Amino acid sequence: MDTNRRISDLIAISERLIDILKRENKILVEYRHAELNGLVEEKEALSRIYETRIKALTDSSDDLNSVETVSHNRLRELGTLMNDLMLENGRLLHAAMTASRGVLDAVADAIRDTVHTAGTYSNTGVKEQPRRAGVAQNTSLSLDQTL
Repeated sequence: MDTNRRISDLIAISERLIDILKRENKILVEYRHAELNGLVEEKEALSRIYETRIKALTDSSDDLNSVETVSHNRLRELGTLMNDLMLENGRLLHAAMTASRGVLDAVADAIRDTVHTAGTYSNTGVKEQPRRAGVAQNTSLSLDQTL
């Protein structure tokens, strides 16, 4: 395969990856995490293809100076955009994971603070639950689905 054809393939793959990254970032910003599954798989597959094509291009003996200027500039422009989107994607994914971890930690703390014992009986024969200072007897949990 000649160098210009390889560059054209990289441009097409880059454009698809950019589209996926834009959609994924929008989903993350809008807290619609359930919609990520298909995109993540597609992004991983395209990323592997991209890496394979880059490796093939760098391993080939083709002269990269023979690449058309328009294609060279387009690939460079797409590479810069893709890099910016990947950085944003990393920040958004980190924020989503941190928020999820916070929710799980809060649930774990609430469960840990809940007393699970049989209790005792009072002088009148009424069952009493042991009380812990500052902890409510019934722990309720409310989940905001936007997390």
